[in-house]
Amino acid sequence: MKLNVLEIAKRLDLNLETLKRWIRQGRIPINLRGEIGIFNEQVLVKWAEKQRLSYKVSDIDNTCENVSSDLVLLSAVKQGGVYSGIKSSQKEDIIRTVVDLVPDIDQTIARELYVQLIEREKLSSTGIGKGVAIPHPRNPLANGLNEPMILTCFLENPVDFNAIDGLPVFVIFLLLSPGVEFHLNLLSRLSFCLRDNSFIDFLRQSPDPEDFFAKVENMEKNIGKKGI
Repeated sequence: MKLNVLEIAKRLDLNLETLKRWIRQGRIPINLRGEIGIFNEQVLVKWAEKQRLSYKVSDIDNTCENVSSDLVLLSAVKQGGVYSGIKSSQKEDIIRTVVDLVPDIDQTIARELYVQLIEREKLSSTGIGKGVAIPHPRNPLANGLNEPMILTCFLENPVDFNAIDGLPVFVIFLLLSPGVEFHLNLLSRLSFCLRDNSFIDFLRQSPDPEDFFAKVENMEKNIGKKGI
């Protein structure tokens, strides 16, 4: 979420200079770009509760939340983007390429993310079968990510990921979130989609972004009907 820092200060009932100082000191989960604060609202609300501060959500925000709260997977894949034609024959190179695609990521955070992803792969492959891999860091990127996102990356040629079924991977979902709760929710929803063989067949066509987003939206609406 992006808001002018003056609006954020009003919502937290904080002095503007105090808010800016806390951002510079890393005491509050907000990144500053000029006069714009970038943050995950749910993370900020939880932070405010721990600090015994209030956070006032506007009526407009409440309306938007009611409309889109059931489509968190769709929001995450849109935030991450869809990429096709990823080239490489080695898992490590593929992961490095995918990390470089993460939107607006600081280079220091990108290097840390790459190391975490490689360490995660050494523990056990994130190739879940059916030609799909879901690499993710062991620890959420709390200081380097404000919105949960999933990068969807279609490989030009399938790559061996040591997947549980032995099949090479043709699509990678890089799952990034600022907190464990977000991570588990997104992983559950994505896994629901991937259990559907027709969805896997759809992915094998390397769909364009708009078709992909429409498919995810349709799948996620079914998740809501099932109460997941």
